[in-house]
Amino acid sequence: MNLSSPNFNASHLIKMFGQHGFSAQEMVALSGDHTIGVARCSSFKNRLTKVDSNLNSEFAKTLSRTCSDGNNAEHPFDETRNDFDNLYFDALVSSNGVLTSDQTLFTSPRTRNFVNSYAQNQALFFLDFQQAKMSLLDIKEVTRVKLEITAAK
Repeated sequence: MNLSSPNFNASHLIKMFGQHGFSAQEMVALSGDHTIGVARCSSFKNRLTKVDSNLNSEFAKTLSRTCSDGNNAEHPFDETRNDFDNLYFDALVSSNGVLTSDQTLFTSPRTRNFVNSYAQNQALFFLDFQQAKMSLLDIKEVTRVKLEITAAK
């Protein structure tokens, strides 16, 4: 499965994940992977060159300071970059999504309720993430087997 662009909007994300059999809710749950890790400035600096009404202005200043160290400077997706939790969704509710493809999950009416639910209920996020991740692993396994069969022919 190809990775989505950091600039995709919710419609693009829903379409891309839908092509692999995922619902909008499963796509939002899988996006919760961003609760761990960082993004490089090169993937979000476009949000800083013009006014982005979906980006908290104070958070935009923080991102700008990060980018002052260059395109490879890194910023965490949420304040607990090494913990698997639901703070990524809290960040989106506060308009502190690092990537456009993150923040769109809250700004889009098609996905906002899922973000709100996961921000309010970590256990629900964990359950939905686990189920969606298992489906993703099943897709990867089927793809791997098909590739092996094709290569064996």
